[in-house]
Amino acid sequence: MAITQNTYTGNGSLTEYSFTFPYLEESDVKVSLDGTIQPTTAYSFANATTISFNTAPADGAAIRIYRETAQEATPATFFAGSAIRASDLNDNFLQQLYVAQETSRDTIDAVAGTIPDGTITTNKLASNLTIDLASGTVGLPSLTFDANTGLYSPDEDQVAISTNGTQRLLIANNGWVGVGVTPESALHVKGPQPSIVLENSSGFLSALILKTTGSAQNDYVIATNSSGTEFASNRYTFKNVGSTAEYMRLDSDGRLLLGTPVSIDTGTFVNGIGDRYYAGLQLASAEFRKGSISLSSYQSGSNVSSQVSLNKSKSGTVGDFGVNALVNGDDLGQVVFSGDDGSKFVPAAVISGEVDGTPGNDDMPGRIVLSTTEDGESSPTERLRIASTGAVGLSGANYGTSGQVLTSNGSSAAPTWQSFSAPAGTVIYYAGSTAPSGYLKANGDTIPNGSGTVQGVTADFSALYAVIGSTYGSAGQLPDLRGEFLRGWDDGRGVDSGRGFGTSQEDAFEAHSHKVGARDSLTTYGTDATVEFVSNLPSPQNMYVTSESVGGTETRPRNIALLACIKY
Repeated sequence: MAITQNTYTGNGSLTEYSFTFPYLEESDVKVSLDGTIQPTTAYSFANATTISFNTAPADGAAIRIYRETAQEATPATFFAGSAIRASDLNDNFLQQLYVAQETSRDTIDAVAGTIPDGTITTNKLASNLTIDLASGTVGLPSLTFDANTGLYSPDEDQVAISTNGTQRLLIANNGWVGVGVTPESALHVKGPQPSIVLENSSGFLSALILKTTGSAQNDYVIATNSSGTEFASNRYTFKNVGSTAEYMRLDSDGRLLLGTPVSIDTGTFVNGIGDRYYAGLQLASAEFRKGSISLSSYQSGSNVSSQVSLNKSKSGTVGDFGVNALVNGDDLGQVVFSGDDGSKFVPAAVISGEVDGTPGNDDMPGRIVLSTTEDGESSPTERLRIASTGAVGLSGANYGTSGQVLTSNGSSAAPTWQSFSAPAGTVIYYAGSTAPSGYLKANGDTIPNGSGTVQGVTADFSALYAVIGSTYGSAGQLPDLRGEFLRGWDDGRGVDSGRGFGTSQEDAFEAHSHKVGARDSLTTYGTDATVEFVSNLPSPQNMYVTSESVGGTETRPRNIALLACIKY
């Protein structure tokens, strides 16, 4: 029989082992230790017929060096008209020969080891017994219990179990285990209803222990159903095995507790229901900053960030919508600030979100309500709200009236709405080039006695119309103050008597005179005066003085141009 393998027993120190069979490619030479195929990185070829291990096989290790010729393709391929070399033909024939020899070897090894069922006992098995199986497939396992159920190897250094022709479990070459899936972690379970059940039969403990190298102080346990002092029934705890500190608990009421072994009464409802309550998610800590929650987003989009979402449905079933629709005034969510009064937490301030109108499809009008607890009181009172329209209300739906302003009443009382608005017809000078809200440009435009659109503003102008009437021209005509200086109406004082209200006035100098000295001889004073004698007049001679024209087109003080506007 042709030689296709050589076997040795390691001694713990020897690293080089020779083999005597021929081969086509180095990749056709395989090495196994104690039945485990070794990766090519574990050894090298010292020469054409010697394997050199990186590390000497252990004393007593079963070493097998064997040939497994690749048969996916022939070494040489011939084409019509090509030259045929003897070496190519030899390689092709040798491939077929080697494959046949290896098949014969594997068949003899398998058949020679056939033993009737029930006759194999541990004392009859050699300590280094190796069973060399074909890889098999998921539908035809190499070690079968029936036609399509058994063990097989889907790839190098992998073991799988199939039932009914379907892979159920896979042990990957890195030791990871997959149930129904190629594992992506140490244990990976996938299926229509994937679950892992830990069921105790002693009534003591079901636990999942996360163990790390070293002291038990680094071991963590997830456990339930213990009658001891460390665990109680109907709850799940997460803690360090070697410590009394408990990190997380899922209690019998389904509440998730972080940093506390007991559920904490976090205060009363602030919506009129006086019951105490225990939140479903609780975080507590006596350590610095550990009683805080941090939400961080690293998404590259500019409009994506961390969110705290408070949602409300009245359906009565988680995940259901459209039943018992929300109505105006329903609470949507609250942020409650509470303090320890010596025996319990009492709310001090609340930020509430409420429905503010009638909801509809893709329509949920809302308002924000701010409440505080006054000194000596036990519950918060609404102080401020922002309605769905953006209106601001004081102590409820007190939004004031149009034009009112928010006025402080000092630190001892809430602010109030106070009326303060310039009356219609008030004229202001504005530092912008367009009129502010509630005003028109005083540019001579005409307004209607009622609603209309003037200067792009649609409003009721009747109040302004009642003030100006036809004072400034035709009925409803605004005063045109562009380029004008204002002067107070005389109104009987006598400084500017004779003026009618709303009339304009041209520029003027008050009447006045100038004295000019004279001499017998002609003298010119300066370049801006001309002196001339009037002939045929007796002595002393008379003369006239005429000044040349200087200055601009009008008489005015220093000024700055602003926009004259009138309140409507």
